[in-house]
Amino acid sequence: MSLKDTIKKKPMTADEIEKAAEAIHQPQKKETKAAPEKDARVKHRLTIDLPAWLVEEMKSDIEQTGQTLKGVVLQLLLDKYRK
Repeated sequence: MSLKDTIKKKPMTADEIEKAAEAIHQPQKKETKAAPEKDARVKHRLTIDLPAWLVEEMKSDIEQTGQTLKGVVLQLLLDKYRK
């Protein structure tokens, strides 16, 4: 799909804009045999750079709890934004 394919004469809804943006930013894939579907619950990927001292502090905490770095960050975000 190209940007030209997304241009319409009528205004696009927010869902249509989001789908068009996702289609534009996805790398072109060659067709493969029945690829397994990704987990539908995963909506966004976040990549962040953290200071080394903070990662070391987090690692010392997770050694005691057995949690992963991802789990710690996700739990903090859920605690703050869960409704």
